[in-house]
Amino acid sequence: MMPSSTSTKNRWRFLAVAALSAGCTSSMATSRMGSAVVTESNGVPCFSIPVNDETRQGLPLRGIAVTEIQTGDWNTLPAELWHFTAADPASRLQLRPTACVRYGEAPTASIQRTFKPLMPYRVYYVMVNARTDDSSMIAYVAKFCVKPAAAGKNIVQTISPDERGGDQRYELCARP
Repeated sequence: MMPSSTSTKNRWRFLAVAALSAGCTSSMATSRMGSAVVTESNGVPCFSIPVNDETRQGLPLRGIAVTEIQTGDWNTLPAELWHFTAADPASRLQLRPTACVRYGEAPTASIQRTFKPLMPYRVYYVMVNARTDDSSMIAYVAKFCVKPAAAGKNIVQTISPDERGGDQRYELCARP
């Protein structure tokens, strides 16, 4: 009996997925995620890495990207508002937990790809990409917004997961 074209397609899909999975396990094991640190510097978001044994001496920074969290239309990629990468992947742009990179101020040894101003009451997502000494990639991520404050300045509000159910507390960024 001849196999149907559907079962043949499914068999090829299974083999392709199995082959890709086998080749990806080593790279997946060397990539990790953590929580980025978002602070405020004169009303501007400032991004860094957490303090721990691995980051205490700093990590080579590969880039930072900020996008707007979208609600509703999941068929559209989020708008990238600011993004820079290290000009030379072998460069040693160091990011220490005691320092931060202000929004819109890319380090001198980097290539800035986009820059758009942040709007109040919108929720943003930041990804800080760094590399460890053993060449593992770490993506530090966080969500935040900016809210107007007195004297024309902004307040930077970080959004952490709600411990009760994992829901994001976007209401912290809602208009009053």
